[in-house]
Amino acid sequence: MGTHAATIGLTFDEPYITVPILNLIEQGWSMRTAIDFDETKGPALIWPYALLSEVIGSSLADLRLISVLFFVLGALPLLDIARRCGVSGGGLWIVAILYAALPYQAALAQLVMSEPSYVAFALAACWLFMWGIDAKSKVARIAAPVLFTVTLSILVHNRVHAAAMAPAVCLVAFGRGGWRGALPWVIACGAAALSRVPLLVHWGGIVSPRFQGLHATGIRMAGVTYLLASFAPLLMMFIPEAWTMQRVWARRLMALGAVVGLGLALVAMPRLDETISNQEITANMYSGITATAVRMLSTNATIQSIAIGALAVLGGAALGGLAAVAWRRPVSQSLGALNRLQFWMLATGMAMYVASVAPVYDRYVLAWSFLLPVVWLTELARPRLVAQSLLMAAISGYLCWRWLM
Repeated sequence: MGTHAATIGLTFDEPYITVPILNLIEQGWSMRTAIDFDETKGPALIWPYALLSEVIGSSLADLRLISVLFFVLGALPLLDIARRCGVSGGGLWIVAILYAALPYQAALAQLVMSEPSYVAFALAACWLFMWGIDAKSKVARIAAPVLFTVTLSILVHNRVHAAAMAPAVCLVAFGRGGWRGALPWVIACGAAALSRVPLLVHWGGIVSPRFQGLHATGIRMAGVTYLLASFAPLLMMFIPEAWTMQRVWARRLMALGAVVGLGLALVAMPRLDETISNQEITANMYSGITATAVRMLSTNATIQSIAIGALAVLGGAALGGLAAVAWRRPVSQSLGALNRLQFWMLATGMAMYVASVAPVYDRYVLAWSFLLPVVWLTELARPRLVAQSLLMAAISGYLCWRWLM
C-alpha cells in the first residue's frame, strides 16, 4: 500500500525473468517454453507463476501478486517453527515482522523474482526437517524425509543456492542422532541433488546456455570475502551476545572468524569495479547493499578495499558469534537444532562460492538466512534485539524505496 509495486514498470531482474514466464503463458507448454528457456534459474521458478496465472492473471501486477502470495505462505512454516522452538503470543508477531524486515525480503516479495517462491519452499523444507527430527511415530519419521526430498528437489530446480541446505541438514541430523539419525536425511539430500542432474546434462551447465560463462564453476575466493562482508549487518549483534557468555571457547570462535575474514581480505579482496561477461551479457561482479554502502563511503579503490576488508573481519567474527550462541543450547532441543541449522546454512552457503566463478550479490544471502527471525528473537538480549530490528527495518525500508517507489 505504501509503494508503487502495482504500477511501476519492469525493474531489477524482471526484464529477464518475465520473458520465459510470459512465453509459457502465451505460447503454451512445450519443451522449448518449459525447459529450453533463457534464465539463470530453473523451471521451479517459472512454472508456478505460469500455473497460478491461470487463476490470478498474467499482467505484470498479477505476477507480482503471485510473489506476494508466496511471501505470505512462507510465513506459515516459519511461525510454526518458532512455535516448536517455544515462541508464543506476541513473540510470533515479532517473528513475522522480522521475517518481513529481512534485507530484500519485503522489496523482492512485491516483484517477479526468484526469492519469494524460493524462501517459501525453503521454509517448508526446514519445517519438514524440524518435524522429522522431533517425530515420535514411525510413519512421521519416514514421511518427513520423503516429503523433504520432494521439497528440496523443487528448491534445487529453482536456484542452486538450495545446495547449502543439504550439508546443513545432514550435519544437524548427525549431531542429533549420529549416523543412524542422519542416514534418512543424507539419502533425501542425495536424491534431491540427483534430480537436478538431467537438467544439468540437458543445459550443459548449471544455468541455461545463454547465461553460461556468467555462472560457472572454478576456484575463486573473492566472492567468499564479499559474502562474509555482507553477513556483517545480519549477524553483528551476535558478537556482544557471545561475548557476554564469558566462555573462552565462544571468544575463540569469534577470534577464529575474524582471522578468517582478515585472511580472505588479504589474499582475495573483491574489486567493486570488476565485471564478468560472456559473448552476450556483461554484469557487475558485486552488487547489493554492501557494495552500495562502500561506494557511498568513497570512490577510491584502496579505501573501498579497506572498508570491505573491515566488514569481512566483522562478518567473520559475527559468524563465529552465531556459532557460539548456536552451540550454547543442546542439539536435542528444537531451538538448539534450529540455531545450528541456521549457522550451517550460512557457513556452507558461503563455502559454495569457493568453487563459483559468478557474480555475488547481497540478496543471495537471503537464500540462507530466512531462519534468523527466530534466532534473533530467542537468542539476543532485548537491547540487542531492538538494535537488530531497527537496522533491518532501515535496510528494508531503503530497499523498498529504491526498487518500488
